[in-house]
Amino acid sequence: MAAVSGTAAAATAEASADKAACNAPTEAARKALFGVAEEQPAEVEAAVRGRLPGWLSGSLVVNGGGDYSHMSHMFDGYGVLAKVRLQGGKAWGAQRYLDSKAYREYTREGRVVLREFGTRAEVSGPLGELKEVLRQLAGLMTKNPSFTDNASVSLQPVRRGAAAGGPLLMAMSETPPASYLINPSDLSTTEQVTYDDGLPGDLTTAHPSILADGSLLNFTRSLPFGGFHVYKQDPTTLRRTQVRRGWVGCGSALAFCG
Repeated sequence: MAAVSGTAAAATAEASADKAACNAPTEAARKALFGVAEEQPAEVEAAVRGRLPGWLSGSLVVNGGGDYSHMSHMFDGYGVLAKVRLQGGKAWGAQRYLDSKAYREYTREGRVVLREFGTRAEVSGPLGELKEVLRQLAGLMTKNPSFTDNASVSLQPVRRGAAAGGPLLMAMSETPPASYLINPSDLSTTEQVTYDDGLPGDLTTAHPSILADGSLLNFTRSLPFGGFHVYKQDPTTLRRTQVRRGWVGCGSALAFCG
C-alpha cells in the first residue's frame, strides 16, 4: 500500500472539513428553524423572484413547530400555520399560531405547562416536581391525562363547515386532545375536536390515510396492553367508527380481529 504524504493527508482532511462545513446548517438557519416564528395573520404580498405561471392558482397551508424557545425536542415547537396563496403570477403569505390550550398557557405563564413529546412541564423545586407527578397520576386515574393539545404535526382536509363558506382543515398530533379545526382562509382556529363516540385509546397517529370517499383511516393505541383500534372517521361529522382491533404479539407482529 502506498504511503500518503503529510501534505496530501492534510489536504484531504481540509477538503473533508470544508465539505462538512458546507453541509452543516448555519447559525442563521438554525435560528430561523428553531427560533420563534412571528405571526402575520393578515396576508401580505410577497416579492416574487423570476416568474410564476399565470395558470398557477391556489393556496398551500402547512403546519409545524413555531416556538422552540423552551423546548428540548425538535417535535415540540408550538404549532404555527403558514400559508402561501398564488394567483395571477403574484404571491401572498400569512402565518398564525394555532390557538391550543397548551400555547395559551405557555404565553400566559411564560413556561411549558403541559408536557410535550420530549419536553417536560417546567416546574420550580421539589414541591413543583411533586405536584406535577401527582397531576399526571390523577389524570391517568381519571382517564383525563394532562397531555398536550399542541396539534403541530399535520393538516387533514375535512368537510366540516362546507355549508358555511368552505371546508375546513383538521390540525392533528398524537394525543387525543390535539385535534383542532382550522379555517384555511384566515388560519383561525375555529374549534377543538372532541369525541363522544366511545372509541378507546390513549394515543393516536397524526398521519391518517385519506380514503376515496374523503374518510380518514387511522388507529388509536390503548396503553399499556389494550391493543390497537383501527377506525374510520367521517369527514363531515368527524365521528369515528372502529373497524378492527389488534394486539402486538411475539416478534412485534400485529394481529387483527373483526
